[in-house]
Amino acid sequence: MIGISTLTQNAAGAVVLYLIPTELKNNTSRVSRTATLDGGAVVNHFGLSDSDRTIRVSGAISETLADTIWAIFRLGEMVNVATKDGFWRAAISLLKVDAGQINMTILIKEALHES
Repeated sequence: MIGISTLTQNAAGAVVLYLIPTELKNNTSRVSRTATLDGGAVVNHFGLSDSDRTIRVSGAISETLADTIWAIFRLGEMVNVATKDGFWRAAISLLKVDAGQINMTILIKEALHES
């Protein structure tokens, strides 16, 4: 399940999808590796950030929900996203709705929950 809402009050600006978002536990760490002249390497690990996360949602959807999500997407604003794993400020970067199927990519900006 995933909830998506606009940041400001909007009568048609909130939706709950009973679909399972993927890649919730998928993240990359901020690591860099630089070769050194002596044949070794320097590795720097700067930790993890919620802003490196991407959530993908796909599955069957009703026409009413599709219209609501499309309206939110067309606003071109940041959205609030809630799943069982947390609450984030994010942007919908890709939205495809066709023949009752949705394919959506959400880029996380920041966590709004305590880690």
